[in-house]
Amino acid sequence: MERQTSRFAVNYYVPPDFEKSYPLGSLELSRLERQVEEEFIANLQHNCYRERSHRKCFVSAIFY
Repeated sequence: MERQTSRFAVNYYVPPDFEKSYPLGSLELSRLERQVEEEFIANLQHNCYRERSHRKCFVSAIFY
């Protein structure tokens, strides 16, 4: 089952009985969604760093 975090609308997937363990408005759900968003942001940062690094190497190879 697909869900989205309430703050940044990051998609994540959960089992069908998810709401039994993480009821709407619960502290547990808030913590889980914060972790999903933090991992999403960390992944974006990593991908951006890698892309910048590859681009820098590519540009260096063209000019040297």
